[in-house]
Parts: sequence; C-alpha cells; structure tokens
Amino acid sequence: MAHRGSQGSSEQGEEGLDYYGKMLLAALVGAMAGALAGILLAPDRGAETRRRLRTGVLRCCASTREKLRPLLRCACGAGDEAQEEAG
Repeated sequence: MAHRGSQGSSEQGEEGLDYYGKMLLAALVGAMAGALAGILLAPDRGAETRRRLRTGVLRCCASTREKLRPLLRCACGAGDEAQEEAG
C-alpha cells in the first residue's frame, strides 16, 4: 500500500509519465506499421516511394516531437521537485 504523505505529487507525476510513455509507444508502433505498409503497398517506383516515405517520416517526427513536449515538461518538473526535496 502506497503512503500518500508528501509523495502525492510525485505519484501523480509518475502516472503522467506512464500515460505519456504509453502514448509515445503507441505513436511509434503506429508510425512503424504505417511505414511498413507504405513500403509493401507502394504503387510508385523507387525515387517517388522514397520521397513519399521521407515526407511521411518527417511528419511523424514532427508530430512525435509535439506529443513529447508535455512528457518532457512533466519529467523536468518531477526532477525539479525531487531535487528540491533532496535539497
């Protein structure tokens, strides 16, 4: 049984990290599945397929970067709290 005294806020931070970690994993798995399907089902030839794949990967990276920002803020906040508590 978890003690909820002074650790309540850090437990909430861990739950947030778990949520964003799962969200990130789902996004990465989806991106990989999409890339694989794109390669296997590509109606175009080499150069055009590579160009389209590159565009898709760049969009995915930008989207992932935007989704990671809250996770980074949460992790930095948890780190700052831990540093203050250790103090």
